[in-house]
Amino acid sequence: MTALTPRQISMKHYLLKILLLFILLMPQSGNCEQRISKKQISQWQTEAEKGHADAQRSLGLSYTVGKGVKQDYSKALMWSLKAAEQGDADAQYHLGYMYEYGLGVKQDYGEALKWFRKAAEQGLANAQTCLGMYYTWGYGVKQDYSEAHNWYRKAAEQGNANAQNNLGYLYEKGHGVKQDYGEAHNWYRKAAEQGNANAQNNLGYLYEKGHGVKQDYGEALKLYRKAAEQGNANAQNNLGAMYAYGYGVNEDYGKALKWFNKAAIQGHGEAQFYIGVMYYYGHGVDRNVQKALEWFKRACVSGNIKACKVYSKLKDSTRK
Repeated sequence: MTALTPRQISMKHYLLKILLLFILLMPQSGNCEQRISKKQISQWQTEAEKGHADAQRSLGLSYTVGKGVKQDYSKALMWSLKAAEQGDADAQYHLGYMYEYGLGVKQDYGEALKWFRKAAEQGLANAQTCLGMYYTWGYGVKQDYSEAHNWYRKAAEQGNANAQNNLGYLYEKGHGVKQDYGEAHNWYRKAAEQGNANAQNNLGYLYEKGHGVKQDYGEALKLYRKAAEQGNANAQNNLGAMYAYGYGVNEDYGKALKWFNKAAIQGHGEAQFYIGVMYYYGHGVDRNVQKALEWFKRACVSGNIKACKVYSKLKDSTRK
């Protein structure tokens, strides 16, 4: 199962989303570079100075990613703010991210929350999802699962896959709502069918454990694999465990190690712990207590409590 992370969209991924937004904003001819020409920038500049919000928003996005102009967060903030103050929902959403990540301004979750809320109240699904995350984690506001549920549902009903996954998680855990595996399954399924890796992993977990559905290792394996192949560390770890224990597949320590390694490289503590166990017992590898210790230590640093206990105990025993 994938717990909700404080931010499911990294700054790098958000900047990529802005690039995709340009494709939607620009005419449907020529390539992306041609669409953001100096002529286009000049036109936006002229219109933005006249107070046109769409041009101001476009300039703000251009300066954020450095398309058609030299990247400049200060100018990005200035133009985005002008558009946002005119009520442009996309600019408000973008401005929220600038405050969240401290792009051209001091990081300020409270200010980010304000702009996400303005965009969310206009019905922008991405902003509604962000607002739900803020209430989930108490960023700039008191933690409130019921309010998180409210905003996730608004976005989920618009088809937003991240919101659908997050809504499923609230139902699975009973946060802000009565625990309901059936509802969790419903929302995870909707998001998973859109290719959302977190949802695929979470849905796989329901099938592995038989929560709200008949236990089905084969279906769990299929879903974990889909998410793992997208680079989802939790799914890679879960897939490794399926191979290690022979759930829905023949026991295969080689494949287990392969998937644990993929997750471990991303800093997944449980996967690092599993690799330590494999080296300690010689499962799929030559037994090597020193390597096991190294992996247990790495897992401990990543926050895995089991690994910390094992590392401490094993380290003391090897000194005797």
